[in-house]
Amino acid sequence: MRSLLPQHKKGVSELISYTLLIIIAVAASILVYNYIKLTVPKDKPNCPDGSSLVVGSYSCNYSSLANSKLSITLLNKGRFTVDGAYIRIGRINDSARKLIQNINSIYLISSTGESGLKPNDENTYLYSFSSSILSSGANNYSLEIQPAIVDDTTHKLAACTSFVQTIVCN
Repeated sequence: MRSLLPQHKKGVSELISYTLLIIIAVAASILVYNYIKLTVPKDKPNCPDGSSLVVGSYSCNYSSLANSKLSITLLNKGRFTVDGAYIRIGRINDSARKLIQNINSIYLISSTGESGLKPNDENTYLYSFSSSILSSGANNYSLEIQPAIVDDTTHKLAACTSFVQTIVCN
């Protein structure tokens, strides 16, 4: 007597197992997508148009024995308070410049002692950095200044467009 069941039971079970694997993979990807969607910040801090920071004057002293020093007067020529600045220095032909910081990190303090540099305000900042950034024998360097403003919606520091100026270190 012949059985009424199909003779290819193994083929059907493989098809079911592949289908289950695909369903599990799709479910796992949906779970990962939802987790990432919840944890990644949605708002990117933006720097408002009309932000401008310029160099009023500077003094750069190279020392091969100790840390080199940069004294720089920054003027806020924009319409908004500049809360911080990234200061980078490097050789003129280098595409990457080294970040230097003062004692207060990147945050700026106005001439009256308030946080941030108000429009039309200026203040002098002293930066001390490793002499290995500069090279002995060279005098001209690129100074890059990138203003940063705290975004009102995200309450995070937004980096603005930077500018590069050639300076002389003695």
